Amino acid sequence: MMELNFTDLLVALPEIFLMSMIVIILLYESLNKNAKQSMLYTLSLIALFGTAAIGLFQYNVDVTNGVVASNFFWYGEIIFNPLTTLIKVFMVLIVAFGLIYSYSRLNENDIANAEYYVLVLLSTLGMMVLVAAGSLLTVYVGLELMSLPMYGLVALNRRSNKGSEAAMKYFVMGAMSSGILLFGMALLYGATGSLQIIDIKEVIAMGMTDSQSRLILFSAVFLIVRTVFKLGGAPFHGWVPDVYEGAPAPVAMFIGAAPKIAAFMMGVIILLGGLLDFSDKWQPFIIAVSIISFVIGNLVALKQENIRRMLGYSAVSHAGFILLGLLIAETSYDALGAGLFYAITYAMTTTAAFGFLLSVKINGKEIQAIDDLKGFAKKHAWYGILMAMVMLSMGGIPFFVGFYAKFVVLRAAFEAGYLYTVIVALLMSVIGLYYYLRVIKVMFFDEEVAGRELTIEAHGTSKVFFNINTFLLVVLGISPSLLLVFL
Repeated sequence: MMELNFTDLLVALPEIFLMSMIVIILLYESLNKNAKQSMLYTLSLIALFGTAAIGLFQYNVDVTNGVVASNFFWYGEIIFNPLTTLIKVFMVLIVAFGLIYSYSRLNENDIANAEYYVLVLLSTLGMMVLVAAGSLLTVYVGLELMSLPMYGLVALNRRSNKGSEAAMKYFVMGAMSSGILLFGMALLYGATGSLQIIDIKEVIAMGMTDSQSRLILFSAVFLIVRTVFKLGGAPFHGWVPDVYEGAPAPVAMFIGAAPKIAAFMMGVIILLGGLLDFSDKWQPFIIAVSIISFVIGNLVALKQENIRRMLGYSAVSHAGFILLGLLIAETSYDALGAGLFYAITYAMTTTAAFGFLLSVKINGKEIQAIDDLKGFAKKHAWYGILMAMVMLSMGGIPFFVGFYAKFVVLRAAFEAGYLYTVIVALLMSVIGLYYYLRVIKVMFFDEEVAGRELTIEAHGTSKVFFNINTFLLVVLGISPSLLLVFL
């Protein structure tokens, strides 16, 4: 009989540390009636950077000391290997960048309280559990721990009608998709008799009856629906533009970045980890969803005037590209690395885009419409250049990381034999360039409207991290191997 030992605790050290810091923040807030936001912010950054430091330590040091040959711990519920450890580090750092950008804007959104920091950290903890899941049970626990705080975050500003409406839509659709996921897991358990991913894979490899095969195919469809919903892909994207527009900007940034990495990893764990032998049956669903996401995301984004809503529909299109990372074939084994590269770099780019929106104000208020940025670069040239770099990266222009991210996933799809999918993706990408270039055109070539004053109101740390964030998009675009070598 397996027993929990000290090694199990060591492999879960980042999660244990993060959970401990969440408890400390809650205790600090409950024992101090006038808890300072600066202290909550500092404790949250200590939690995130400390978790990242522990993860890097685990990546470089064999904490198992060779005692456990398998990479499955906690009775097979948790996977521990260098890749999952590094993915956790990337997610935590992206969340930390978001907190730094958000710090000076929380009061304006009426969310400068302990609840904001605790919910963000709890959701981050859920992402880490999800990425390391070794069974369907852990997948569900991690996913819900990641998702439930998000519903609260969207509705955190009680004075915002748009926020309340977006939170309700997100919650109802999320609850439905969660039920769909559970139904798919139940079917998969009924067909294989196990919740462990490795056991499910072995049972399928030994051969299935026709009735078992049908059950697994149905379960795969339900599991794909939940994965696509969390990624924000069409046709399960209804919540995305509403949340991007209605939620407080710091919350929209958080939801649009690191959770996409965790959602992709959920698909990897279930579809590639457990159902790889059925890939010829479920991959057509992935292709269909990707194409629908390309078309709807890009075409609807063309008509958007609200910049956050435009980024929301843009995210739908990008979800289609991320899903291409699940197209594993005998001639294309690098699809997984390509998908991860896309998810991580897209999260970085989204964080940078919202970092800009959180820094810039028009007449003392948040930027809402794209036209609010008219003439911005004529007074704030450097910030205009940085935002232009972010938009060019999102559009997939060469020498920016967005170009190489698109290239590697489309190459993997082409090698897997999906030529027509690649053609559609390329056509939609060209169309999508319009709304990214429009932002640049408005900033650099339009005249500033009289009576509108555009200002940059960001603290020094935020400016430094925004510059670092943006230049990483260029560095990884010129030398993508700096990241790809780890994936």
